[in-house]
Amino acid sequence: MMSDIQYEDYAQALIDKSLATYLSSHNSMKLSDDVVELVKQKDDTTLEAITYWKQKLDAIKIERIRRNVNISLIEIEEENLKIIAAGLIADLNYRQEISYLRNSLEKYSINQPLFNSDTDLLTHTVYKNELIPSTLFKMDDHMANVVRFANGKHAYIDESLDPSILQHLKERSLTYYVRINPNYVYDNPSILHKREIWRAPSPKWQNAIGIKPHCTDGFSYYIPDDIDIKTCNSLAYHDRRILNIFQLEGFYERNGDGYFEMIVEELKKVEHPFIDDEYYIVGRMIHLDSIEDGEKGFDAKLKHIDLAINLYIDEGTAKSRKEKRLVNRKAIVEVTPRSHILRLNNARLSDIILFSTFFESRYLQDEWINGMFISDARTKS
Repeated sequence: MMSDIQYEDYAQALIDKSLATYLSSHNSMKLSDDVVELVKQKDDTTLEAITYWKQKLDAIKIERIRRNVNISLIEIEEENLKIIAAGLIADLNYRQEISYLRNSLEKYSINQPLFNSDTDLLTHTVYKNELIPSTLFKMDDHMANVVRFANGKHAYIDESLDPSILQHLKERSLTYYVRINPNYVYDNPSILHKREIWRAPSPKWQNAIGIKPHCTDGFSYYIPDDIDIKTCNSLAYHDRRILNIFQLEGFYERNGDGYFEMIVEELKKVEHPFIDDEYYIVGRMIHLDSIEDGEKGFDAKLKHIDLAINLYIDEGTAKSRKEKRLVNRKAIVEVTPRSHILRLNNARLSDIILFSTFFESRYLQDEWINGMFISDARTKS
């Protein structure tokens, strides 16, 4: 029987092949098609992998596979073989997503296609080789998530970032630093539609936040695991059950020297489709700081505001982040891989509303903005 190590090697080889095809063509990953074809060909290693899973699957796991995988799409006649193959595909898809996330957060290097096409570009990357200055490219007039470099090549901004944010910064003629996907470069990229910014800053929030020196405050908004669509907000149900987002939390503080800092992180828990207690967490984080008086509220100038992705993959890190509350700097869980996605220097505190569209959960975003800013503004108006 195939050992755990042999299965790991088999799985990674398939994932690497699928990922390489995806990065070279930017077409959909066809991992499931590859597995089905290998089963049909009676590939020895794939059949061993199916036997490996057959020994591990019990009735409960098989039922989870039926719920999570559309078995009817797997073109294998034997019903039992079809279910086991579906389990294999589900496991490989889970692993593939982790590999893709790892790949997308790698620091820039000369080996990546973006820098193969323009070797000088790598010397201009900033913030630990994670971001590119907006002065080095132009936003495409017709495709919101596409940039064009001086050599005529096109590339996509990181897919985690709402391109509307960059459109707003462009309209204000601001220089910013952004994560450009380094893994594919095009002469003629495909058209992708942009999303719209669903909330803009409001003047009534201008004095909504202020904190005194030597003070720290934290906040936490969450969606419970046992949320019921019959009794809950439908948006909350969608964000928890479809997007797998369960928490938005953070803290803000001002030290004795008047230095103000805020960190906010949204957490998404992605569970293995049929293995208990196996999951990873994706954190989307906003970080900003300022030395201006907190009484200036949203008119306060920031030293910077940035967006980052944190990937809590290994069991200890994922569990630690899930259990810890981000109530102060000491509670931050150090994580690798992570990458900055966007940075704006000399921003305004009101830019946090624009940058908050980086978060995926509209329900938690609403709760945070309403609870932290709007309610305060109403009491002070």
